[in-house]
Amino acid sequence: MSRTQAIKELSLKEYQQEMAGIYTTSVNEGTIDEAPMAYKSLDDILDVIGDTVDVIDVMKPVYNFKAAEEKHF
Repeated sequence: MSRTQAIKELSLKEYQQEMAGIYTTSVNEGTIDEAPMAYKSLDDILDVIGDTVDVIDVMKPVYNFKAAEEKHF
């Protein structure tokens, strides 16, 4: 999904739910294009690169920081 598409389609509520359990002060309308749902899923990536790599571990974030200018939507 493109950043423009993410801004148009993702809701702040969905973004907040997806970030539950991760310490952050950056979940707001100004960073919605950085929401996890705007990125390809791990499964999609592994489908493409799976034959060329050995995945030894999957890291889960515990802290998230994003710098953003405040935007008024």
